[in-house]
Amino acid sequence: MNSADLQKFIDTHSIEAVILPMDAHTPTVTDAARALGVRAEQVIKSLVFMVKNEPVLAINNGQARVDRRKIAAHLGVGRGRVKFASVDRAAEVTGFIVGSMPP
Repeated sequence: MNSADLQKFIDTHSIEAVILPMDAHTPTVTDAARALGVRAEQVIKSLVFMVKNEPVLAINNGQARVDRRKIAAHLGVGRGRVKFASVDRAAEVTGFIVGSMPP
């Protein structure tokens, strides 16, 4: 998925959102908010988890924690099966380094 695909999804679903390109590496939500000149709660984060050796992308408000129990329940696995992907695996799966991964 690229930014054009994401924009099409936003438009198709009448989501009130603006894609802002990032020129800097922003490993934290706070860094991203500062770079964009917005509040941290306006930043969306993308997190890659591994479940049964398969990647799962969770997109969440930058200030909120992802509840692995909910992911596990949705996928019908135990919470312990939902683990963060390593930095290398996340980059391999998405093509983006952690801290610059678009939704």
